[in-house]
Amino acid sequence: MTGRRKLLLHVGLPKTGTSALQAWLRANAHTLRPHGIDYPDAFAEGEDKHQFLVGALRSGTFDTLGSVLAGSTSPTVILSSEGLSNHLDDFSDSHLARFRDCAAGFDTEILLITRARLPWLRSYYRQCIVNPANGASDLWATTLEFDDFSAHPRARRLTDHAGLTDGMKAAYAAGSVIRLAYEDDWFAGLKAALGLAGAALPPLPRNNDSVPDWVVLLMLEVNRSHAPETVRRAWRAALQAHLGTSHSVFTQSWHPDWRRDTVLIEPRIIGSLAAAIAARDPGAAESLNRFAAFLGDAAGSPEFFRDSPDAV
Repeated sequence: MTGRRKLLLHVGLPKTGTSALQAWLRANAHTLRPHGIDYPDAFAEGEDKHQFLVGALRSGTFDTLGSVLAGSTSPTVILSSEGLSNHLDDFSDSHLARFRDCAAGFDTEILLITRARLPWLRSYYRQCIVNPANGASDLWATTLEFDDFSAHPRARRLTDHAGLTDGMKAAYAAGSVIRLAYEDDWFAGLKAALGLAGAALPPLPRNNDSVPDWVVLLMLEVNRSHAPETVRRAWRAALQAHLGTSHSVFTQSWHPDWRRDTVLIEPRIIGSLAAAIAARDPGAAESLNRFAAFLGDAAGSPEFFRDSPDAV
C-alpha cells in the first residue's frame, strides 16, 4: 500500500438518516471490504455506531480507538457516531488533542449530512423529548417549548452548519469535508464519494421510524412531571409494547418484564396528562385513551400479552 490511509468520520447530523446509514454500513461491511473500505466491528450491544468514540472523547481514554485503527488494514476506515457533532463542545481540548494523536497516521475526512433548519429542528425536538435523561445533554428529556428549544445554544450550534463544520475540522484535524443534503439523494452522493457509484449494493434500510405525535406530547408532559428516569423508562417500555415501533429509544427501553414496571406509572396522572395533551392536540385523545386501556389490561391481566414488543 502506498500513500496515507483515510479515516472518514461520519458525524451526523442526528436526524438525517444516521441510524439507517449505520445499520447499512454494518450489514454490508463484508461487501465493502473488497472495495477497500472498513467499517470496524466495535459496537455496543444493540447499536450499529461507534459510540466508543464519544466515550473516549469524554474520558480521555483512547485504547479502543487505537486498537480499532491498528487492527484495520483497509485504505479507508469509516467510523460513525452523531455524537461527534452533537457533543462537540462537551469535549475538552486535551481529549481532542489525544484523538488527533491517535489519528495522526491517517488523512481524516468528515462526512456531514445536513438538513433544512426548520424541519431538522422539529425532528430533533421530538428526539430530545423522548431521549433518556442520562446526563449526556441538557436537552435530553427536555421540558422546553419548541421556540425556547430552538433558541437553546446546543440547537443553535447544530443549525450553524458553517460554524459547526469549521469547529469539527479543527477539533478532528480533518483536511476535507463531504457535505451532503438530506433533502437530496445523499446516499447516492455518498456512494459516489466513496467510489462506489457503479457497485451493486443493497438500498438503505428503513430505521428509527418516527413515533406518533401523541406519544411525543405524552412524553413531554411526563418530562414536565419531573419523573425520574426509571419512571420515564417504564412509560417508554409500555409505549413500545403498545405500538411496536422501530424507534431505537423505545426498542431499547422495552424488556420482557415491562409489565412489572407499570406499577411505576401512577394511574392518577394519566387523566391529567390526557387533559394536557387533548388541549394541545384534540385528535390525540382517542389514541391516548386506547393506550390507557392497554395499560389497565397490562396491569390487571398480564397473561393476556405475549412476551414481545409487538404483541399488540
